[in-house]
Amino acid sequence: MIQILSAALAVSMFASPPSASLEPTSSEPAPAPRLGVALSFAFEPRVGSYRDHDRSLEDYGYAPVASPLQLSYGLRGRVFTNSGWILGAAMSYGFRSTQIDTNPVPTTTTLFDIGFTGGHQLGLGLFATLDLGFSALSHSVGSSIDGGALVYLGPALAPRLGYVIVGSGPFLAVSVGYSAHFPIGRAHTQVLWEQGFSRPVIHAGLFAIESGFALGVRRWRWRGRGHKPASPSGAEQ
Repeated sequence: MIQILSAALAVSMFASPPSASLEPTSSEPAPAPRLGVALSFAFEPRVGSYRDHDRSLEDYGYAPVASPLQLSYGLRGRVFTNSGWILGAAMSYGFRSTQIDTNPVPTTTTLFDIGFTGGHQLGLGLFATLDLGFSALSHSVGSSIDGGALVYLGPALAPRLGYVIVGSGPFLAVSVGYSAHFPIGRAHTQVLWEQGFSRPVIHAGLFAIESGFALGVRRWRWRGRGHKPASPSGAEQ
């Protein structure tokens, strides 16, 4: 009888598979990659080739641009992917005015940029991006006799290297870069001006301070053995 019971027990053990609940199934979908989003206001001083035609403007009796410094302000929106890529859009606006004692009419400079951003997070809070878009720079000039406007329209690009200081909740970042604007067409339609005031490219170095709001922007470590991404709050894991 004991031998019969032992044989029956052995058969039941081989016939019954182990419980599937003891081991995790591999068919469960992996969690979706988490995106980080940042919306910021940018203060962006630029030092560029805005005085190229100052001598010609003075010869016509107009006030010169006088300074290579152009302040600009703007908005930036970015999406940070889980793999480190950055996608976004941006716009900037700047305005300044110059006046001289011998001319009651000031020369005003207006700058407008709009475009798209692409780039990558390099690690330790650093990122590199490239802005591609359209730029418009204009100088409105005049005197007690006549006046006009110099308008430069065309594509523009701006590579940047930046650093995310705070990336969750409040957003704070700084960046440095270079802007190149390539005007297309004539700078003016004033037939009385012998000077064409043409420019093949308008250069500017720039520095930006950004502040705003962010959600889930990670400050990545350098990739390597034992790499772990930083937590969304910016603290290293």
